[in-house]
Amino acid sequence: MADEFTTCCDRARTHARRGRFAEAAAAYREALAHRPDDVKTRLDLVLALRRHRRVAEAEVEARAALALAPSSAGAWEALADLLFEQGRAAEAVEAFRAVLGVRPDHAR
Repeated sequence: MADEFTTCCDRARTHARRGRFAEAAAAYREALAHRPDDVKTRLDLVLALRRHRRVAEAEVEARAALALAPSSAGAWEALADLLFEQGRAAEAVEAFRAVLGVRPDHAR
């Protein structure tokens, strides 16, 4: 039988596939209550929040992911995208540079 963390993540992915991003975010938060250091789940939460147009909350979670995994290109890229969306171009450029710093082969 699946553990609570897995069950929450499965439920979150189902909500996200159906376009129910608020519910997906809530389920990802519930999953993170079980495993707060899970970077992938935190980045999934970032995406759900972004799609739900909760950009400021998504930024907080992207920064939390970076605190856990400072060399995560995915976390840096998520932060860069969020900063750009908020019109914070200079900060976004720095975050995109950080992506290239951890993954020089990463081009977009």
